[in-house]
Amino acid sequence: MPKPDDLPFPNRSLVSHLRHKYYYLMHRPVATMKTTWGCWYKCNFCFTWKITDGLPYSRSPQSIVEELLTIESDEIYIVDDIFLINKSRLNELSRLIQEHNIKKNYLCYARADFVAENEDIIAHWAQLGLKAVFIGLEATTDEELDSMNKQLPAYCNIEAIKVLRKHEIDTYGSLIPGPDYTKADWRRLAKFINDNHLYYVNISPATPLPGAENYHEFKDQLTVPDDAHSLFDLSHQLSPTKVSLKAYYWELLKLYAQTTLNMRSARVNTFRTLPSIWTRDYWRLILGALKIGRQFLFSYTHHSPKEIRRSRFKGPRPENLTFSDKFRHDAFKAFMHSSEKVPSEVPM
Repeated sequence: MPKPDDLPFPNRSLVSHLRHKYYYLMHRPVATMKTTWGCWYKCNFCFTWKITDGLPYSRSPQSIVEELLTIESDEIYIVDDIFLINKSRLNELSRLIQEHNIKKNYLCYARADFVAENEDIIAHWAQLGLKAVFIGLEATTDEELDSMNKQLPAYCNIEAIKVLRKHEIDTYGSLIPGPDYTKADWRRLAKFINDNHLYYVNISPATPLPGAENYHEFKDQLTVPDDAHSLFDLSHQLSPTKVSLKAYYWELLKLYAQTTLNMRSARVNTFRTLPSIWTRDYWRLILGALKIGRQFLFSYTHHSPKEIRRSRFKGPRPENLTFSDKFRHDAFKAFMHSSEKVPSEVPM
């Protein structure tokens, strides 16, 4: 790994004509930044810490500020696995941001225990322009979090959300429902979302990812072949479920609908990111939620032999291929009508 400060800044001029098209939710136009490679923690469902062999490599505050001064966008999405973690680095960075009078809005990732234990840092960054924080809440019980090797107790999630709400920073909460979820578990998750006033949530079925610590533990339980790559998208449940797949996805869809389509909750539980109902951005958000809903409504059909063959397609790449041409290409048609079947040892 080279020294992070020796890496060149992105040449954003190459895509300056597309700058207005870059967005994430309500952060528009947004520029992404990377200030650390790797992670300090070793959650067993995640492989990113393994990329750097468990050793994080971080840029200096001076390097970060130099790059910020080159960015035109007001919205900055810091895509580190954990940005809010090193107090001395954050304090020095905030000092330099103020010294250079940089006025930006920030979206970044944090762990719940850091947020819960460092309210002074959160309060200061709220004044600097911190609008929203991604937190890997993952689950609601100590047992679930222990099984993921999260190394924090469940109450930290609740305390972290309280701290962010106190300083009017929006929480983007990530949750991972397991394949063993029953209706009672879904109700418990819905109660957690409601009780903690969450609006922005990312609910991703637990997916065994190649490279993660728990992959070999769950590999033999996969309900699809391990080369069905397009199904390993964190939106499909690929392990045997206690309820039927259709029922599982239905519960997931209901939870999304109860959360994201609740207009009162949107008004009450967001602070710096939700646009006015009279703006185009607001209706983009609703349209996005409906698209996600449609996806989950029919996700159970993606486990059929035909759809699995589709997900495994790796045919020759023809010249002048466009996205819309893919499924009309002769190689794909031949593959879909071939006699190749899903391996018999894979339960359907």
